[in-house]
Amino acid sequence: MLGISMTTDEHADICYYHEDTTEASEPGKFDDFINGRCIDISKSRVHKAFHEAFGYSIDVDPTKYDGLLVSKSNVNSKHDGYIIQGPIKERESGRVYERLIDNLISDKEIMDYRVCVVGREIPFIICKKRGLDKRFDAAPAHTRSSVAKYDEFSEAERKNIIACAEILGLDVGEFDVLRDRQTKRLFIVDANKTPKSSQLSNLTGLKCLAKAAASFRRQFL
Repeated sequence: MLGISMTTDEHADICYYHEDTTEASEPGKFDDFINGRCIDISKSRVHKAFHEAFGYSIDVDPTKYDGLLVSKSNVNSKHDGYIIQGPIKERESGRVYERLIDNLISDKEIMDYRVCVVGREIPFIICKKRGLDKRFDAAPAHTRSSVAKYDEFSEAERKNIIACAEILGLDVGEFDVLRDRQTKRLFIVDANKTPKSSQLSNLTGLKCLAKAAASFRRQFL
């Protein structure tokens, strides 16, 4: 879609840092590359960036929080979350703790968003719906995806999402975002610096990718 040739030459006209790991193996080496400053997308780092951008938090101290919690690995893409009742006696090493966000849209179904960020633009947002029993399983076989309407997020929310990306050094990537049914607040729960597709098939998916490509061209080419 962009009409550019790929190369491994570090002296190319445009350099893009792609390393599918939670933390960069050589932080600081690729600062002038696209995504080169995005050296840590651990859950704890995303928590801090989210709080700085939005002004409120999703992470909690599980030894003091009285309510339902989500325990998950601090490492990206583990998909090993589970719900526990807080407070607990002690933290488990290598895990983070979040308040449980009420993203129910019916008694048996939840919805979250996959937000595409390119530079300082949000080309598209995907709604992902699945059964409550698949809360921590976002596999395509269990998910119904569609393009969200532009006005599902306010301008302030969009600015905060971009601010979060800036804090993380994320030039091109995606966020997993939940909206709490009770407070109506948005919560960023995950960041992805190596997105592979729009998670939509056929013509709709191609249209989304075309929007992302156009956004990339405007800002980086």
